[in-house]
Amino acid sequence: GMDPDSLGKLDKSELITLILALNARVAALEAKLNIPPKTPDNSSAPPSTGQKANRPETPKPPRKGRPGVTRALNPNPDHVREVYAKACNGCGARLSKADQPGVHAYDHIDLPPIRPVTTRINLHRCACPRCGTRVTATPPADMPVGSPFGHCCRGLPRRHQAKVSWRWWSICMRANWSATTGWSRCCTGCSA
Repeated sequence: GMDPDSLGKLDKSELITLILALNARVAALEAKLNIPPKTPDNSSAPPSTGQKANRPETPKPPRKGRPGVTRALNPNPDHVREVYAKACNGCGARLSKADQPGVHAYDHIDLPPIRPVTTRINLHRCACPRCGTRVTATPPADMPVGSPFGHCCRGLPRRHQAKVSWRWWSICMRANWSATTGWSRCCTGCSA
């Protein structure tokens, strides 16, 4: 062996020659012992320094579909729109309906606009043929004379204050209801 003083006296080229000779000797001794090279599996070397095993390329099996991913189409749609492509996206050739047998269907769901349901009550009247008294039919119990608003509308202005009041006011105006007869009675005379 060499002590540090004698190593310090060697120049750079002599040190390189010495290191290479020592590495060759270590490799020869490891070959005699039949020690495998250091890998991430048999040493503390990081996994990135290891060699990848030569595995044959096997095709991946197709992924299984997931049930319930898409929404089922409505069996009774209110409207159906048949939409056809006018031209090819690739070359621009015109396409006819006969050229397009395939269909991609989806449902577009929209809520209809809120509109008041107006029921006109005609109370028929006459003079009794027997005594001559004027008789008028009795109004239905669920639609009494007075406020034009049904039980669903009563008390809304008090419960929701200005937001709903102005909304219902606009509905009344669109329905040509009188603000003085119908709306004011609903706001002041209905119980919440």
